[in-house]
Amino acid sequence: MRAERAIRYARDSFFAARSWSSVQDLNEQANEWITGLAADRRWPQDRTRTVRDAFAQEGSQLLPLPNDAFPCDERVEVAVGKTPYVRFDRNDYSVPHNHVRRTLTVLASPSIVRVLDSNEVIATHERCWDGAAHGDS
Repeated sequence: MRAERAIRYARDSFFAARSWSSVQDLNEQANEWITGLAADRRWPQDRTRTVRDAFAQEGSQLLPLPNDAFPCDERVEVAVGKTPYVRFDRNDYSVPHNHVRRTLTVLASPSIVRVLDSNEVIATHERCWDGAAHGDS
């Protein structure tokens, strides 16, 4: 129930009537909101404290983050037709012509799209967020 309220709070307090020009801009706005307005609100379990105060007190009890970054790329299997493109997130990304008519794997970070055949990277593109665009880099 608390997680659902937190999601509703973020949706209603952060996303409502907000605009952004890129994923980086959205992330910067979110970080500013999290470390500012959201952290300064009253903590629901004790209205005399802020979320920032509660987090500072409980922070010492949290486990440290791991030294290596957790892999969080989106992974999708894609079918390549007779043209040398894979479709990912409403965008086409080129692949070598000798990889048509097979199933490949797309690994996508917020900035890079990699296309793999088994474990071999066969194409790398800057990620496009426009939708229905062609990634031919």
